[in-house]
Amino acid sequence: MKIILIGYMGSGKTYIGNILSILTNYLFYDLDNIIYKVYDIQIKKIFNKYGEYNFRIIENKILKLFLINKNYNSYILSVGGGTPCFLNNIILMNNYSNTIYLQTKKYLLYYRLLKDNYDRPIINNNINNNNLYNFINNNINKRNNYYMKSKYVINTNKMKFFKIAYYIKNLFKI
Repeated sequence: MKIILIGYMGSGKTYIGNILSILTNYLFYDLDNIIYKVYDIQIKKIFNKYGEYNFRIIENKILKLFLINKNYNSYILSVGGGTPCFLNNIILMNNYSNTIYLQTKKYLLYYRLLKDNYDRPIINNNINNNNLYNFINNNINKRNNYYMKSKYVINTNKMKFFKIAYYIKNLFKI
């Protein structure tokens, strides 16, 4: 089983992916971590030095290499919040994996991102806390069409991360 977790930053993709990995014994990968290992540069530094467009090209290249790798019979992959929205990545991911959109209310994302925005290049040092909710709202409105192309959508608003991981495990009867 190949599973890709999609959602806006702060939706819990990495946390849920790690839990799901323990529950299923599948290896967990984070696309940003793979990019970091390949290029030996932090994601926010790629954004700052080369800009978002060039980051998205790098991201797409690494995503393709990961997905076509025949050594991965089963995995859980977490991708960045923007990954599905660029360079037909959502189509690519759907062709190779079971994509799951972790749909989360904007106000929950806002509160999570207020506490944890250090390694998030889209908002780090660019958006002040007063404008963060509006930024999230506008950004999700632009991205939602891509997110909704996922094979599965899970509304995570009233579920703890552990329960979401169990739900995914049961969904695929793993």
